[in-house]
Amino acid sequence: AGAAEGGAGAAGGGFGAEGGGFGTSTATGAEAEGADVSAAGPGAVSFVADPFAELVLMVLAWLQQADGILRGDVILPIIKAMGFRTRAVINALAREVFWSHNEAECQVLLRTSGGAAQHPKPLPAVYLHKQVHMDLLTNVKNMGSKSKADQLAGKLGWGTKSELRRVYGAFRIVLMGLREVFFDPDRLYLKTMLEGLVEWPVSHHGRIGPHGGALTAEEEALRHWTKAADDPKAAGDPQWLHAKRQLMGQVMRGGGRCESGVLRRLLQLVLPEAELEALFEPGAPNDLSAVLFWGRRQVHMRCASAVDPQAPQPAAEDYGLPAGAATLLGMQVRMRGAIGASVEELRAALGDAGRPEAPPPPTAAVGDEGPGRPEGEAATRGADVDVAAAAATAAGGEEDSAAASVVDDARLCLFLQQVPELFFMPEAVFLRHIVESAVLQPPPTPAALPGEPSAEAGEGASAAGAADDAQGQGDDVEATLAALAESMMMVDKPSGAQVALQGLPALAGPAPEAADGFFSFTQFGPSAAEPSAKRRRIDTAAAAAAAVAVQPGVAVASWGGDAASWATEGAAVLVRNLLQADVPDVEGTVVRATGSTCTVRIHIAGGGGATVERDVPLPSLVPVAPTVGATVKVLVGDRQGCLGELVGLAGDKGVVQIGRMFYETLPMSHLVVMAAVVE
Repeated sequence: AGAAEGGAGAAGGGFGAEGGGFGTSTATGAEAEGADVSAAGPGAVSFVADPFAELVLMVLAWLQQADGILRGDVILPIIKAMGFRTRAVINALAREVFWSHNEAECQVLLRTSGGAAQHPKPLPAVYLHKQVHMDLLTNVKNMGSKSKADQLAGKLGWGTKSELRRVYGAFRIVLMGLREVFFDPDRLYLKTMLEGLVEWPVSHHGRIGPHGGALTAEEEALRHWTKAADDPKAAGDPQWLHAKRQLMGQVMRGGGRCESGVLRRLLQLVLPEAELEALFEPGAPNDLSAVLFWGRRQVHMRCASAVDPQAPQPAAEDYGLPAGAATLLGMQVRMRGAIGASVEELRAALGDAGRPEAPPPPTAAVGDEGPGRPEGEAATRGADVDVAAAAATAAGGEEDSAAASVVDDARLCLFLQQVPELFFMPEAVFLRHIVESAVLQPPPTPAALPGEPSAEAGEGASAAGAADDAQGQGDDVEATLAALAESMMMVDKPSGAQVALQGLPALAGPAPEAADGFFSFTQFGPSAAEPSAKRRRIDTAAAAAAAVAVQPGVAVASWGGDAASWATEGAAVLVRNLLQADVPDVEGTVVRATGSTCTVRIHIAGGGGATVERDVPLPSLVPVAPTVGATVKVLVGDRQGCLGELVGLAGDKGVVQIGRMFYETLPMSHLVVMAAVVE
């Protein structure tokens, strides 16, 4: 942890006079002499010499643990919180990592034939005009190691208001869907994972693909802090910036985990007026809860892969808790979902469960009347005696029951840490990604798209009658359409899930082990949950005007200036899901097109032939690829508007039978497949 151990002196670590605004202290003085600060005593704290280097090592370790693919939204909040430039981190990782980020020097690569075959969700081969397709690939190849998406769009003239944008949609979405192109700005990839799947261009340093051997002096220097690594936008209170880097660097140096007591002592040295609890209050000026996790009073459920099947269940009686406390606590935490339950809530639940029920009201004995006594008087007096006795008994036992219902906080906390299904470590602070990806139970997944009913829907269908099944289908349709509508809004900022490589070959050798001391839940598997994506802002006024201008059932003479030529009435299309790459496309039929939006009739799979109409942005639609035997419509030329049958293929052209005896050979880009039934 000292200067000799970290290899970057006081200024290089960002806690010297230039790096963080802190000049000298007792700890830094000992560190400058190369001494181990922790040797001064159990309460001593060692500073992190180079937080930037710790960040780079942590990203590489996470990539190795995640089989070479890591989401960018995991790294970006940490980079921002530590006040570093994203470009500096990309350059430090460039030897081993490829990231199609906007600030990377190279964003777009050409795939090999093997890589093109593994594209998870390619566009149809005839989606782009042949000349446009060839120009795009030629420009990517000519730009080489300087291929950037924005510059490529400029060379092609693919601007916001260009004809190419009007016909084919947003450039980045098209680029991610091309079979011959690799472009995924939302994920980091180890270059060894892409070897053989992409063609690596050559820069002035040589081939930018994976390299073996030791780091060069220049590459080693990029992995350590310099003034160029600081982000000017993060410039603010230098003392707080230094404190953030030291706190997060301390957690990273511990492999993603650090004891809260160590961080508390460190915070008292670098920022004496701050409390550790204040750093985890949402909305606070110094809130770090977006990147750090401290469940000091919150209990969560572990995911199934994070539960040790060999771990024994603790005996609740040994901790002074009622029998069955583990089951009750698990139910209470599970009911509260991803946010978990607080210790106070669980203690109250146990107290309620241990409180005895009120005794039933006493009943009068029958046949207790004496001679000469009015009827019922003896019974009434006997009932009064029973009520008094019951009240005395209850009063005498209230103290014992109250004492039994009080749950000791210390014993409850110890018990919660021993239950295998619960995650409660109040004395440790983690990097949030480690806990959320490997330990915590992921939040519920959104409703499946049409054709993929959820497990809950299947259970309900097996238990309910015919009437309940019909009602459940209607609810499922609405839920799936809501998920579909949300995915359709992702036009300008699509999820990178649709271009993630599938079926990638394994590494040549076993994955390298993480750095010594790197904290890892080796028995846990990574979670498959994807982060939620931001929805595109919609111009409600324009949408309302379009809804008024185009009424259902009214024929439209013109599709507007933004509609593609294939967006014609009756065309068969596929609605792409831009949130989940593993979800199949949904079949639909174009009813009408207005501007850059089409009204599509979607057929609900398993819905008994039910259909529903939804407005879908044009970039979320893909025309169905023509196949022999399909009914097609001619879009341009002398036969524009004619319907026929595709009877054969001739290279990039198709043979269309129009009428009984007339055959025409037309380019495939001039044809659009019509739906089987056009209502």
